[in-house]
Amino acid sequence: MTPEETARYHSDRPGFELIDFAEVGLPVFKIYIIASLLLHTPLPPIFEFVLRCVKLGVDTCDEISACLGIPSRMVDQALKALYRAEELAFVPNDLSDADRFILTRKGERTVTSLEQILPEQQTLPIYFDGLVRKPIAPPAIQLLKGKEAVDFGLKEIPALPATRVEAEDIDISQAARLFNQERVGEARRDLLAIKAIDRRMRLHLPATVLVFRSIDGDEIELSFAIESKLLDDHSRAFALAEGPKKARLLTDLAKPHLIGTDSFSRRISAIDRQIDEVPAAGKKPRLTLSPRTPQLPRNSLRRLSVLEHPPILWDAITTAKDRLLIICPWITSQVVDSKMLKQIEAMLERKVRFYLGFGLDEQGGKKAKPIPEQLERLSRRYDNFVLLRLGNTHEKILIKDREYAVLTSFNWLSFRGDPTRALRLERGVCITEPEYVEGEFVSLAPRFETPAGRRKGGRDQNEPKEEKHLPASASKQHGSSEEPRRQGK
Repeated sequence: MTPEETARYHSDRPGFELIDFAEVGLPVFKIYIIASLLLHTPLPPIFEFVLRCVKLGVDTCDEISACLGIPSRMVDQALKALYRAEELAFVPNDLSDADRFILTRKGERTVTSLEQILPEQQTLPIYFDGLVRKPIAPPAIQLLKGKEAVDFGLKEIPALPATRVEAEDIDISQAARLFNQERVGEARRDLLAIKAIDRRMRLHLPATVLVFRSIDGDEIELSFAIESKLLDDHSRAFALAEGPKKARLLTDLAKPHLIGTDSFSRRISAIDRQIDEVPAAGKKPRLTLSPRTPQLPRNSLRRLSVLEHPPILWDAITTAKDRLLIICPWITSQVVDSKMLKQIEAMLERKVRFYLGFGLDEQGGKKAKPIPEQLERLSRRYDNFVLLRLGNTHEKILIKDREYAVLTSFNWLSFRGDPTRALRLERGVCITEPEYVEGEFVSLAPRFETPAGRRKGGRDQNEPKEEKHLPASASKQHGSSEEPRRQGK
């Protein structure tokens, strides 16, 4: 299941509404322990018969050799091994030079069970959950190392408490039970004690965190899930340890009125403030317009939650008939995967004009994120695909035909987002008024008419190159850049 499917599966919760979700990495430690074990092995036949002889009173080396019909040298070696294993005890005999033996308590048990128990020490791996603070079976899904978690865009959940796991933190009985379950078919080993910890490795268990808000108040609750399974123990341990506060997961949720500081976010905020909460079921939203905001029909505005964005993106790619324009900061292969690339190519085969602008300038010494190579190849193959690195844009816009325009904070083509940021409350506005949609498109289209706009491979729009423009039909249809700006205002 994808994170979106997991969120939808668990979204129905009485008294709460799902307002956000994100992919996280739950803390799991792989710990190598130095353990004391008892090894249970089948008793070798010669040991079995020697012990049975001693139990019957045949208790010297020569007597046992004669009884079993084997060389005394073999019997002597078996007696010494059983003595070292504390299965036999030596009995001094002043009346004879022959050494006599008797069974110990351990030997009595061994001759009854025909199983020998030997002490040993090994270095063993166990898995320890950093939230529920107990040993766990090896997870069925792949655990990720720190760098891998960052590459996949997971928000790292800290271990709580954040102290290092020590030997005394590990429950011996739970560890012993898991240890035996993992070694079915092997010789039985009983875990007696953990002497020390050799080394520790922090790993991350991929999961989805679901953010719920109570319908009647402002109560916020977090729940962890892996596909169709809710991790109630993890959610409870996280809440009791004040995890949301320590991990700063609710930083943005605590200030839902602050959408951002860039101009595009303020633009979303201005449009979004037109929509009041629905006063009653079945009634249409009421608009409160500011003097500088153009009047829009009541039915043309719709507020979007985070869960409503992916279906809109998929609808735009699969059903666009004339044109599709998307602007977003980043493009990653986690979103633009093979399935989406196939649909994009099918859209291009339908002769739909596709304008894709992306890219932030390098900031803080960090290089700009690369885009999927397969997407660049499509831009070189199809003349109706304009792939443009805008540079220094944080806009998130999607315009499909004349049907709708979406202004949002949702990163369309990098859904996993930046793992260093706190969990976000994404919000967008969908406008379906045809004249407004057309005005938005023609106000943005000139940005793709620069010479670099037709440069293949998503190069920066400021790079010098040969002069190529949008198709003449597009310029003729939408007119000059000045007229669209007047229409868009």
